[in-house]
Amino acid sequence: MLNPEEGLKRVIQATEAILVKQELDTHSMAAIAREASMSKRTLYSLVKSKEALIELVIKHIRTYATDLLDGPVEGPEQAVAILEEFLYRWANAALSPIAINIVRMAMDERRTLPSIAKTHFESGSEFFVRRLSAWLTQQAEQGYLMVQAPLFVSELIWAGLIGRHMFFVALGYKKAPSRGKLKHNIQVILPMCNIKMPL
Repeated sequence: MLNPEEGLKRVIQATEAILVKQELDTHSMAAIAREASMSKRTLYSLVKSKEALIELVIKHIRTYATDLLDGPVEGPEQAVAILEEFLYRWANAALSPIAINIVRMAMDERRTLPSIAKTHFESGSEFFVRRLSAWLTQQAEQGYLMVQAPLFVSELIWAGLIGRHMFFVALGYKKAPSRGKLKHNIQVILPMCNIKMPL
């Protein structure tokens, strides 16, 4: 019998393997079951719907970045380093082929499966804004960073660093920024948002 935790891991890996190449379509659950080496019945016993599956994948993608914000911070320099790495990791994940194909799917299926767009928004950009805002507030309270209006600043960072690029890449208008360009953009956007170490 398949261990549910191991089964979910296989399902997420199979879904990501497909999303690297294409969007999920009406036949995708069968393809995911094949890729995960399980029956569709087993797949549906682990994941009840395409929406639930997308939410699992988004949570899996974002874990690599958000885990950084859960650790202790020992001073202003470390706070800045964590913030820069968090933004870099999140931008990389949000602009990856997997994430872009989820955005495309949310756009394509907005009428038939509006819950996918809602899931993408709540588990993606909205989660980013809330999580970053809470962390920035905490760092300001500790005296490690100076930041005014953390919620608004988090929204600006999302829009400038990720949101705009995500939209253009999903439409096929541009390619995702290179890693070097992302790092440059982070160095530019933080001073623009007036995030700095105390004097």
